[in-house]
Amino acid sequence: MTEQELRALFLAQKRFFDEGHTKPYAFRRDALRRLSMAVKSNESALLKALSDDLGKPEDEAWVAEVGAVLAEARYAQGRLRQWMRPRSVPMPLLYQPSRGYVRDEPYGTCLILSPWNYPLGLALTPLVSALAAGNCVMLKPSSKAPHTSREIARILTEAFLPEHVFCIEGSAHTAELLLGQGFDFIFYTGSAKVGRQVMATAARTLTPMVLELGGKSPCIVDRNLSDAHVVTAAKRIVWGKFLNAGQTCVAPDYVLVHAGVKVELEAALVRAVKEFFGTDPSRSPAFGRIVNQDHYQRLTGLQAATRGRKLFGGDNHSGELYMAPAVFTDVHADDPLMQEEIFGPILPVLTVDSLASAIACINARPKPLALYLFTDNDEAVARVLRDTASGGVCINDTALQLGPRTLPFGGVGESGMGRYHGQAGFEAFGYQRSVMRRGFRPDWKFRYPPRPKLTGFKKALLRWLG
Repeated sequence: MTEQELRALFLAQKRFFDEGHTKPYAFRRDALRRLSMAVKSNESALLKALSDDLGKPEDEAWVAEVGAVLAEARYAQGRLRQWMRPRSVPMPLLYQPSRGYVRDEPYGTCLILSPWNYPLGLALTPLVSALAAGNCVMLKPSSKAPHTSREIARILTEAFLPEHVFCIEGSAHTAELLLGQGFDFIFYTGSAKVGRQVMATAARTLTPMVLELGGKSPCIVDRNLSDAHVVTAAKRIVWGKFLNAGQTCVAPDYVLVHAGVKVELEAALVRAVKEFFGTDPSRSPAFGRIVNQDHYQRLTGLQAATRGRKLFGGDNHSGELYMAPAVFTDVHADDPLMQEEIFGPILPVLTVDSLASAIACINARPKPLALYLFTDNDEAVARVLRDTASGGVCINDTALQLGPRTLPFGGVGESGMGRYHGQAGFEAFGYQRSVMRRGFRPDWKFRYPPRPKLTGFKKALLRWLG
């Protein structure tokens, strides 16, 4: 698509919104229904595309991507009328007689820039929120997942008018052209580096936005766990870490384990990897692949530079973009593995001597997207919640906090800004419009100048009413 064609399409979407087509409840509900039907009827093609791009196992791809989109759309359809309903708010006595209420209004023309690691789910889940809120949308999927991008473009073209929803494929240059159009709202998911660039561009036009970024999500394993709970913790850490070959924004990035349970946990981690993926995970149908050579080489470099000791990790195959799940122990806070988000199947384990040390290690880094804590101690839970900051927290499990539509999802600080999923997504793609309505009578004279000087009781009464 040329720059002129893109501009013409943007203006067509702007006209479509300004004409009011997207605002009625029936139109929004129908849009959500059409999106759901498009995903359902193309399920096989989408699953194949996800396999082609990332080697995703079918069941994993369905739960984390196809099923997640359908669940989001179903949840929004069931609650849309309630979300759209204006909310009455009380008015102070001084403003009576009057009534006040709040309306949730759509922004208008929205741009969604989605990433490659969950190329379907992280493109269409925010699209659900945008449609429910009553917007027109341009969606730019990642070119690093070309098969999925192509399928998304095809199904959205079949399901929607281009002036309502349009998917634009292309490189980073295409994204730059889109950012220059003057959208009313931008939703970006991806790296913090690119997020800064998107935010800088949006700042020139004061465009509101949501940034869903990432970061080094820590996982604390407290000393008070029983042997059985250590085994369960290890399984849940391995599951969350090596989902999508570690290419998950909320994957446990590193483990902080108390010295008292270090040996038991590390042994349990290795057993869990073997149990899930076998002694040769390259043969496992449950283990995915790295997205491209650039990412593969970056991960290989991190493994080569670490001073930690490998507990588990087989051969890597560059030609197949296969990297074995690896667990490293005796990693230190200044190790290369600890300098950036890993975003791959490498799990460093660091030893701490107290919960306070774990908290200090976390607080020495930018605020993470997720924080995980395995403990049986309520005081430990309260202390971690009180003394740390993160986008979300999951206690005694990993990654599952993304699932419930009732839990807003998003980051804080370096890990992002803004929230979505469920009602939070509906609210993210719109703004709250305050409305006050008054009658013409009575029209109190004391509000207009020249005012008589108030003293005593009248002055106190006026201040109390205000």
